[in-house]
Amino acid sequence: MPGATAAFGLRTRLVIAFLLVAAVSAVTTAALTYREARSAVLVRAQDTAVASFREEVEQFVPSLPLDPDSLRWYLYDIAARAKPHPWIVFAEYGSLRASSGDRPVSGVLTQELRRTTLTSPHGSFERVVKDGSAYLTIGMPVMTRVVAGGDAVPSGLVLFAVMPMTNEEVDINALVTAARDGALPGLAVALVPALLASRSVLRPVRELRRAARSMGGGQLDTRIPVHGRDEMADLARTFNESAARLERSVEELREAGARARRFASDVSHELRTPLAGMLAVTDVVDEDAGTLAPDTARAVRLISAETGKLAVLVEDLMEISRFDARAAELNADEVDAAEAVRSTLSGRQWLGRVRGGNRTVVVPDDRSGKNRWPAADPR
Repeated sequence: MPGATAAFGLRTRLVIAFLLVAAVSAVTTAALTYREARSAVLVRAQDTAVASFREEVEQFVPSLPLDPDSLRWYLYDIAARAKPHPWIVFAEYGSLRASSGDRPVSGVLTQELRRTTLTSPHGSFERVVKDGSAYLTIGMPVMTRVVAGGDAVPSGLVLFAVMPMTNEEVDINALVTAARDGALPGLAVALVPALLASRSVLRPVRELRRAARSMGGGQLDTRIPVHGRDEMADLARTFNESAARLERSVEELREAGARARRFASDVSHELRTPLAGMLAVTDVVDEDAGTLAPDTARAVRLISAETGKLAVLVEDLMEISRFDARAAELNADEVDAAEAVRSTLSGRQWLGRVRGGNRTVVVPDDRSGKNRWPAADPR
């Protein structure tokens, strides 16, 4: 299909391949940049929040037994100093639950975070996604001292901070949008070098096609200009060398054919003179054949017939040489194939029975026309 071939030609494939490489490079770069930037944004916010919350918890010294109202005010105070974003602080002490928000218990906190916080004096944190929103949850046990200068021991009170990571999500989405918006212009810009590269590759190919078509038309002296030292230049150089060898070979064949035709013409021309003399002699001998002995007369007639055939053969050879030299034009004519075969067999004295392969063909020796073979079927 010429239309499909033109639509998906070498230029189109080169441009598509170039754009695919540019697209893969842009997507890979954007993905790596996004991953590193996302990790940096989340880690920075996480480290800031964990360090700030740990500092607040370490400064918090509760008075026991706990008063729920006083504890709630402490939680308000801790939440007010939240970094880098506002927190909602939850407190758990036995069956006591309090928070700086509307609900005393958070649905974001996981049981795993609660268990890890109780077993770790330095606290724990976890990133949680719930209902499509991301949260940073931090758990810190409140430590107390039994005596001055003694080791800190858990007081049983655990504080949790829940920080929505909305700002970080906005920053990450902005990175994705920037990477996507930057990839499209990059592909448009990559189209220009793709076209230039395809043109530089296709120009030698088009020259090679024109040269091959010219050589197919008989112009064997066609050559391709060689530019540069790349693979296309090597291809053009190889084509020129092959074309030169082909031109020399064809010229040698032409010279050999001319010599053969000239030889055949010279031989035929040289044979005409002695054959003319031989024909004149055989004509005279044929007239006197009736006065000779039977065997001698038969031999004389055979020599006369063969000399006539040789003269016809020489004339045919000269005619063929003129046809080969294009000095004469060949005009085709209809020939009775059966008569031609019969004449050939008669000249070789094979009339009667001819054995060919597994079949025996009976050739009638009849020239009366009654049993004459019909013209050969062209099929």
